[in-house]
Amino acid sequence: MSVSPREVPVAAYKLVMAWEGLRLEAYRDSGGVWTVGYGHTGQGFGQGFRINPAIARAWLVEDVLTAGERLERRIGREAVDRLNDNQYAALLSFVFNLGAGAEWTIWRLLCEGRLDEVPNQMARFVHAGGVRLKGLVNRRAAEIKLWRSEAA
Repeated sequence: MSVSPREVPVAAYKLVMAWEGLRLEAYRDSGGVWTVGYGHTGQGFGQGFRINPAIARAWLVEDVLTAGERLERRIGREAVDRLNDNQYAALLSFVFNLGAGAEWTIWRLLCEGRLDEVPNQMARFVHAGGVRLKGLVNRRAAEIKLWRSEAA
């Protein structure tokens, strides 16, 4: 018997949409990766590739669900279930943007229930290609603000 994934809070979609923005024509992101829609990356598209808003929304849902699966594989369902909806939404945005590197301290802290230390770890991830990017600083700040806000 498999356990169903945790429902994605609306706040996760709103945060990702706000920071990724909607781009209907493929572009190279700050890391040089071809991207389209709401930060969707993948194979098979490049310069001149276009999508419509419905495809962008469908890929957003898939990509946020994938972020949830990555998070759960990294920290386990028990740790995921300890999070309130805003904490979970903030982490979905974080994983959507960065992935879930196995060596990151943030996962150990989450598994140990040291939730008060998580924002400091999130704030460390503000570089791309060795360069501190204002956009990443601002995105981490928004994720941390959501993390610390009371869940509805």
